[in-house]
Amino acid sequence: MRALTAALLAASLLASPVFAQTPPQAAEGVWVMDDDSARIKIAPCASQPARLCGTIVSIKPRPPSEKAKARAQAQPKAKTKDGRPPPTAESMIGTTIMVGFKPNGPGKWNGGRFEFPGSDMKVNATLAINKDGTLRVQGCVLVMCGGQNWKRAA
Repeated sequence: MRALTAALLAASLLASPVFAQTPPQAAEGVWVMDDDSARIKIAPCASQPARLCGTIVSIKPRPPSEKAKARAQAQPKAKTKDGRPPPTAESMIGTTIMVGFKPNGPGKWNGGRFEFPGSDMKVNATLAINKDGTLRVQGCVLVMCGGQNWKRAA
């Protein structure tokens, strides 16, 4: 009787919605940047399914500063190196900005990079799930390093 009760309890727990959620060690899903400026969907890369990539799914345009407004009035429209205008917030939706993160232990990924739209800038980066469930995103350019803690989108 005890074995039957234990089996039924185990089966009911496995069927509960708690176990259907994303495991806390998984980076896949939609994440909100720490300043709430954008949401990034992390999923297997199309060309390398064993690695993770991140795509912008929403972004809040930042209002231009007074300095930027004055500069825009004094200079012709800025263009990227290939002659196109710089990307707008709306045009960046759907852009892949995180490429090639490979697993490096439980809740850790490395070997990836950030690619910034409208520039040639690429930053080597790592990902790690913090104990509180946030995603630590870190990168370095030359000797300058920084990072953010992203929250999983509700």
